[in-house]
Amino acid sequence: MNALLSYLANFPENGRFQDTLYQHISGGFNNVLYRITNEQHDLVVKFTVRDERRRARRELNKPSG
Repeated sequence: MNALLSYLANFPENGRFQDTLYQHISGGFNNVLYRITNEQHDLVVKFTVRDERRRARRELNKPSG
């Protein structure tokens, strides 16, 4: 998974990395989303912008529901 995340951090368009398909999901203004699928997983990966607002930390600590 680390190799895939490192690859996606270069923000490629849709494609394949080893046995995993990845698809860029449009619409994010302050982040980049990918859907990644293979035989074991169907996930979304989100890259957030690093800035003074600490977006990833705020989102992680946000109550769900």
